[in-house]
Amino acid sequence: MVFNSPDNYSNQTPAPQLDKKTLNKMVWRSVYLQASFNYERMQAGGWLYSILPGLEKIHTDKKDLSAS
Repeated sequence: MVFNSPDNYSNQTPAPQLDKKTLNKMVWRSVYLQASFNYERMQAGGWLYSILPGLEKIHTDKKDLSAS
């Protein structure tokens, strides 16, 4: 398994703090965490769906977003 360290990202600038709108979006999306439950990946799809707005705010570069 390959772990991502901060040195692996191309954009090294510090991420801005997440605003209240993004945090609320993440909370409401987490309600659907169990909606995509299956026995192969458990809650992976729902978890990604809930944290994706925050990851998009933090990682502005597409390569960094996919690496995270």
